[in-house]
Amino acid sequence: MNTHSPALKAWGDQVCQHHIPRWRELPQIDLYMDQVVLLVEKFLQLYMPGDDKFITAAMINNYVKSKVLPPPVRKRYSREHIAYLVFICMLKQVLSIADIHALLIDGADPALLPQTYDNFCDAQEKAFAFIVQTGREAPQLFTGTIASLNSGALNMALLAGASKTMAQQFIRDVQPD
Repeated sequence: MNTHSPALKAWGDQVCQHHIPRWRELPQIDLYMDQVVLLVEKFLQLYMPGDDKFITAAMINNYVKSKVLPPPVRKRYSREHIAYLVFICMLKQVLSIADIHALLIDGADPALLPQTYDNFCDAQEKAFAFIVQTGREAPQLFTGTIASLNSGALNMALLAGASKTMAQQFIRDVQPD
């Protein structure tokens, strides 16, 4: 990113300083659907470029129907729901809902959710800091006639694709036959 726009550098700086709220910082009172959508948007908007919605009420309903998110209690969502939604919103960029289900439901102990959530937030922040640093300093994987901004985007897409493939292989490796 050294040769890239000031806006891209500013975004990278913001990402490296961003803090995803940890378990103890999540609301201790149950929230309604619209409140949950606004809260998760606020937590993650920096990580979700573009104008597309990354969380909506309809999406939440679909996650409940597909059993990747527990159902609300009397139309209210707890901090457990918010934690799962943070997991889902971040992971759905690279994994299928079926793979996310395998990670969150099939392979996780609900009693460990607070610690798992905090560890996930730590790892997510480190991953973004790492990728921003990689984008700024790493040699280009793809070189050629593409303009520098496009070349940087292509390099990041190549890394994302390789990382996605490796993550899918890890999931398949730990799933019971």
